[in-house]
Amino acid sequence: MRPKWTLPVYGSELWDEVCRVLKWHYRPGHGCVDTINRLRAKHPVARKLGKAFRVQRESLLVRAESRSIEQLWPLIHPKLVTRAPPHATDAPVVLRLDDAEYLHDGRRRINYWSRNNQVSPHRVLVVCAR
Repeated sequence: MRPKWTLPVYGSELWDEVCRVLKWHYRPGHGCVDTINRLRAKHPVARKLGKAFRVQRESLLVRAESRSIEQLWPLIHPKLVTRAPPHATDAPVVLRLDDAEYLHDGRRRINYWSRNNQVSPHRVLVVCAR
């Protein structure tokens, strides 16, 4: 049974967790949704597609999933491969939009897990724009 989607309303535990994970990417005066939009716009795949789509808070859903390294590795664009150690052990954050997924946070963790053969399921926070 797949976990249910949760509306990211103020006070939702999953939404609050997404915002805590992404807070290191915030710019002055920006919040969680602004950061999601900025990170998506600079993602290598989104830049190549040239789509200028902005998500709205009211359209977002979030849930936690478990994924193996084989499911996570395809989210690592060649430009995102790194040997730098992870800063945190939080769940990676993925944006699902138009049947595509964009890694917003967690590239160092996924690179680390892959290098160290940590293939067991990892918790991932998936934000979906409807």
